[in-house]
Amino acid sequence: MNPIRVRSLLRQQDIVYRVPVTRWDEALPLGDGCFGGMAYQEGNAFIWTINHLDVYMAFNPKDHPIPVEFKGHYQRIVRQAWAAHRKPASPEAQLYARILYPSYYTSYGWLRKGAWMNVAGQLRIQTVHSPSDAIEFEQRLNLYEAAVETRCRWKEGELRLRSFVAKNHRTLVVEMTASRPGLLERLETHRTIVPSCAAPSSGMDGGDFWLSDSLKPVAPDAPESARIGYTLYARLLDEHGRPAPQGRMRRTERSVDLRFARETRRCTLLLTAALDEAGSSSKDAARRIIVASHQQGTRALRKDHGQTWRAFWNQSQIELADKFLERLWYVNLYALACCDGTGMRFKSQATGLNGLWDVKNSSAWGSCWYWDVNIQQAYWGCYTANHLEMTQPFYDGLREYVPAARRWAVEFYRMRGIAGDYPYTFYHCIWPWCCQFLWWGYRYSMDEKFLRETAYPIMREVLQFFEDFLRRDSKGRFFAFPTVSPEQGPLGKNATILLACLRYLLEAGIEANHRLKADPQERATWQRLLRSLSPLPIGRSIEFGETILDSEWASPTLYLAHPSLLMPIYPAGCIGPDSPGRLQKIARNTLRYVENREAISTHNYGWLSAAAARLGLGDEASRILYEKGVAYTVRTNGLLAEETERWIDNCAVLSGPVYLPSMPEASGALLGAVNEMLLQSRDGKVRVFPAVPSQWPFARFEKLLAEGAWEVSAEYRHGKTRWVKITGRAGGKCRLTVNGRTFDVGLQPGEVRQFSFGGKSVQGARSRKFEPNPPCYVAPSKRRVFLGKTADTEYLRRLDDFLYNSNLGDMVIPRATKYKFDFGPAAALKKDYAAVIPQQVFNFDKAGSNKIGADFYRIHSGSLYSELRRFGWKNSRGLQAADRRRPDALRRDFVGGRGRAVFCVELPRGAYQLLFLMGDAAAPTQIGIQVRNQFRWETRRPLRAGEFAVKTFGVQQENDGVLEVHFASGGGHTWKLNSLLINRIS
Repeated sequence: MNPIRVRSLLRQQDIVYRVPVTRWDEALPLGDGCFGGMAYQEGNAFIWTINHLDVYMAFNPKDHPIPVEFKGHYQRIVRQAWAAHRKPASPEAQLYARILYPSYYTSYGWLRKGAWMNVAGQLRIQTVHSPSDAIEFEQRLNLYEAAVETRCRWKEGELRLRSFVAKNHRTLVVEMTASRPGLLERLETHRTIVPSCAAPSSGMDGGDFWLSDSLKPVAPDAPESARIGYTLYARLLDEHGRPAPQGRMRRTERSVDLRFARETRRCTLLLTAALDEAGSSSKDAARRIIVASHQQGTRALRKDHGQTWRAFWNQSQIELADKFLERLWYVNLYALACCDGTGMRFKSQATGLNGLWDVKNSSAWGSCWYWDVNIQQAYWGCYTANHLEMTQPFYDGLREYVPAARRWAVEFYRMRGIAGDYPYTFYHCIWPWCCQFLWWGYRYSMDEKFLRETAYPIMREVLQFFEDFLRRDSKGRFFAFPTVSPEQGPLGKNATILLACLRYLLEAGIEANHRLKADPQERATWQRLLRSLSPLPIGRSIEFGETILDSEWASPTLYLAHPSLLMPIYPAGCIGPDSPGRLQKIARNTLRYVENREAISTHNYGWLSAAAARLGLGDEASRILYEKGVAYTVRTNGLLAEETERWIDNCAVLSGPVYLPSMPEASGALLGAVNEMLLQSRDGKVRVFPAVPSQWPFARFEKLLAEGAWEVSAEYRHGKTRWVKITGRAGGKCRLTVNGRTFDVGLQPGEVRQFSFGGKSVQGARSRKFEPNPPCYVAPSKRRVFLGKTADTEYLRRLDDFLYNSNLGDMVIPRATKYKFDFGPAAALKKDYAAVIPQQVFNFDKAGSNKIGADFYRIHSGSLYSELRRFGWKNSRGLQAADRRRPDALRRDFVGGRGRAVFCVELPRGAYQLLFLMGDAAAPTQIGIQVRNQFRWETRRPLRAGEFAVKTFGVQQENDGVLEVHFASGGGHTWKLNSLLINRIS
């Protein structure tokens, strides 16, 4: 039972880029819970997008008015719902929105332009030489230190950058070290332009400079007093830690540009963002933060920051045989900690929909608190991961909405308590679902003060509302009507997600009332509601058999935007491993139904996977997590988003040109699913390794947390739990289930017990060196998903993007690669192309009737075009071919030359994409490519030996005929072409 070496383990989880980052969506996250951003590289600049949750979500309301179309019309909507149910064939019967928003379906389409949020600004550090020209490059997200570290080496010298958001100090620290003067060129900060900008200004004083703005609500009738001022403030320090006036400065209202002094070799930048405070402007507030950080000193900031994060990582750890999933767990736990909402002034938004990861405005949806799954999932993983401190912003945010939800209950329903559906009319699962987190807050901590002061008062008022809202049917059962399942199904009766959440809340409320010795009459009322609450609606279909219905009136094959009907399995836990056989069979059928009838989305697959794990289906849980999530949503930085080169969310097709940032909801759902495979405690038992996938020979965790405040460590090896250590934070009796056997363990507060079930710890066997190549997952579509970047992985990603299916929503878009040309010597050479790119297979039906994609055509220097052959060189003058026998089947050989050449290929009229692979493992390459009247491109500098370029261009073939591609050399180097691929796109 040797302890995990945390520092060594965390070092193996770093995200490492060994080629410059040239895409904003691969940026690396930094944050302290409320302030931070994303670090990346673009052109000649290293960039940090600066975000502050209070600035970002300054005007997201916490008081939603009753929609005009609903106000005073509650009884009319009730009548419409009953009428629609009586006409099963009507469109309204299975889609609630046709009743609630009829104009949406009668007008011609709708407009969505994206949502402008208030991204605080951007920091750019410009270098004399482009990072793309570097001989060596490495950028690392150092998880253990919570820092982004960059090393860039040119022939002329080396630059090192280290940036972190100092925990507890709300300051971005960027340390710059150059091996010689003259590598740093200039530093720039600028403000993102959004509609709420009111009075931008800038200023500088010695080594200090700032950007200020007065943000105003977009509503035209908003009073002047509603404006919020904020400032982005920075101070540049020299190598001795003193404010460092530099060379020429230029400023506008929206930017400050500072040129580094020629002799600069070492310097540090301190930067923060702040809002107006009582009796103090945002500029003064920001300056105080920077002055305090400066007085603390960079070394002390770094030390305090490191100690805080080391304490964070010491709270819990996991080790899995699946290293890809292990790394995702750590990266996403880190990302959530960076943006969980800790320290926010406007607590009503907590982490929001996009956290701090909105790099380029505008985002698709905005980032306000979405109540129907998005905000809840962001916090799923915190409890079992033993990070209860990360859940506090959720409770603080929820309380901000209580007054408005009370008014909603009175004004719309004429009922008591907190309206269960606030702020989304008829989504009555919202507040009971949120109350699950309040109860978890108590159950995982056993903190009676939290229960008494925070959880129970809200739980009680939500239950008061349902005392008034629920109605009795002819059998005496309480039912909910009218209500909906989030974003799908009819406006009808007994949505499953509501019944499961409400049953959970009633049980929790009864126990809380008993523990707190509260009003026994209320407890009796809730017991009566629980005894007579309608059962879960069950339906049957030919395809799936008996399944849980999304609601009592929903079709058994309803297409699902959300997996809401999984709520009884997870997270509510009404159905679990000890449920009767019929219920478990229904649950498994339901899981299959949801998997086959739901939309691809960042909020779906984690829920599906967690539900599978809850049923003990470890293989299914792992497969779903990969095939429904990782395959589509993971970016190279380990975060998860609604748009990658593999997939774009089907909702986004309705949006204008917007940028889709990573989503905290997906991070929390992934953590929740992995946690559920390792440790479960939803049903009064603490289950150790309840759903380990069969392909995992090994798993281990330390200090995960179970309900009852039981801190558990355990190891699994070859199908059996080998040992368990349990600490009773609050003491009491724990029902522990290990290897299928359940037994009781009694502990005093703080007491530790260890149990051995055969076998020793495999600490030595787990020790391994850090693998330099990024971990890779190969999706069923044959696309590869990497965590981190090298030149090789970027090359493979570009090939995959060109050759393999992508998804627009749930619609598969196959790549029809008409030609694959491989250039090299004439001598016959057997190649294993599949080692580089798996064979294309086109699926034409579900019965498995597949077609194999075209093979490569071998092109040598003497392969001339003819009308019979239809492709080849226009002439062979000056062409040469060589085979370097490395690094792989496509890059090892080439055809090239000095001067010019033309390659011809006959193509019918239409639109095409052309992918060119160029380079030489042993010598430099300089190449220009042109298709006349279509495009012209050339390398900006010679490609070094061993460096390869992959470029894609579009062409339009107006008529049937020959497309001529012209190649030219330059700079005294030869041009070289390894491969040419052609896709027809229309």
